[in-house]
Amino acid sequence: MKEPVASETMDEKKERRGSGQTNLRNPVSASLSIDWIRAICMALPHVTETVQWGDNLVFKAGGKIFVIAPLEPANTCLSFKCTKDDFDELVERPGIIPAAYLARAHWVSLEDASGMPRAEVKRRLEEAYAVVYAGLPKKVRAALENAGS
Repeated sequence: MKEPVASETMDEKKERRGSGQTNLRNPVSASLSIDWIRAICMALPHVTETVQWGDNLVFKAGGKIFVIAPLEPANTCLSFKCTKDDFDELVERPGIIPAAYLARAHWVSLEDASGMPRAEVKRRLEEAYAVVYAGLPKKVRAALENAGS
């Protein structure tokens, strides 16, 4: 298999991955667009965004990730942090699965936009922020709050 090159384009990455991606979903849908997700997350205090792992839009509070949204077709359309109780409840619902690599830290993924009503997604993203922000060390929270003053 050809190793990735730093200057490789997205088309070249797709070609290198091969054609075994027929089960991938489009991350942008009418109900859960990247712009809509971004507007919710960036409206929260002290949030930063970055693109990580090639093609994932990542939202962080105090350097800790609370939402991941793929920018290219993927097996899921959105992943977010939740409480243990919410995790146990959510993964029992159709269209919601434990997030790959992050399930042990209570992350879930929506398989597609129909997995959860839009209003609930908004609430869950805000709760994901609250869970992560509350878990930040007191020094980090104080620095963020002082920087915002």
